[in-house]
Amino acid sequence: MAITLVLMRHFFDLYLKGSEGALVSFFSWGWHGVDLFFALSGFLIGGQIIEECRDREFCFKRFFVKRSFRILPPYFFAIAVFVVFCSFVNGFFILENSQVFNDFLVHALYLQDYIQSGQMMYNGIYWSLAVEEKFYIILPVVIFFLYSRRKKENSNCLPAALGALALVGIALRFMTFEPGKEFWSSYLAPFHLRFDNLLVGVLAAFLFIGFRGRFSIVWKLALAQVAAACLGLSFVYGGFGTGYFNVCWQFTLTGVGFAALILSLVSVEAGKYLPFKKVFSALSKYSYTMYLYHLLILSLTHKWLKALLTRPGTDTAGFLFVFVLYFAFVMVSSFVIYNLVDRPFMNWRRRLLERREKKAEAAAVVAGL
Repeated sequence: MAITLVLMRHFFDLYLKGSEGALVSFFSWGWHGVDLFFALSGFLIGGQIIEECRDREFCFKRFFVKRSFRILPPYFFAIAVFVVFCSFVNGFFILENSQVFNDFLVHALYLQDYIQSGQMMYNGIYWSLAVEEKFYIILPVVIFFLYSRRKKENSNCLPAALGALALVGIALRFMTFEPGKEFWSSYLAPFHLRFDNLLVGVLAAFLFIGFRGRFSIVWKLALAQVAAACLGLSFVYGGFGTGYFNVCWQFTLTGVGFAALILSLVSVEAGKYLPFKKVFSALSKYSYTMYLYHLLILSLTHKWLKALLTRPGTDTAGFLFVFVLYFAFVMVSSFVIYNLVDRPFMNWRRRLLERREKKAEAAAVVAGL
């Protein structure tokens, strides 16, 4: 769902901006797919860290090896593809341009959430990766520290600390709000103004782990209502602009709303009721690759898709059909790229971790003799 929302927003930017209607409004709201990515990431990865720390099995080296092999190779390969593609289109090696080269370094160092030049990488759409990478350097340290000091008398220190940190992130948006500032660079992208969306996902994971199987029907309905209310308010009143609601409340509502939605769905085990479950599993598997390449594919198919959209008689069904075609192009391309780039590194990671576990087991056996 998250990657679908992101694709909808960029499809809207290119083809639907200026149009009217409920469907167009929903497509424009798709930029909050990044907020869903944040909440999902916090829930899945944060939950994994919490469970391993709780069971005294967490290992920093293993965590960063797994994260690095999953995120870095596809990301840097995508940057290389961008450089080659744009160099071919422009007729010269684009990194010879000092501004583009500086932007290349910014992306290589994951600083694009603070330094936005728009010279490369599709006008900075990879800012969310910079936010996540900073977050997952800090989060394991925080959770590990809190669990290492956890005692019966302060068993609630972890949710209290995470909740306090989330409130700090929310408060920072109120403190830094100033009408007239550029929305994207001042409020949308910077890590210190967005990490709370990841933290509410981690808090949702903590609740799910702590109360797994014990959510009553009342709590499940309450979570669904909270999600509907928060996301509904964001849809109706939010927008992409420097207004008080947009800056101070919008991201809080989408963060809480998506975290409540995730928690409500996993508590009722909604996954087993989904039709076409294999399709949704594939979407989840290839979503990172789709995120990395969807704008490149949109640029490559732009003329053809635009020709379809401007045909006489194109209506709402026609727009949806063209979007589904675009989505299919992205999905198929991502399947190919994943198997060529991502999968080899994932296999390498698996073998590396297996060897490490075997060495640890052998060392434990020797120590026990």
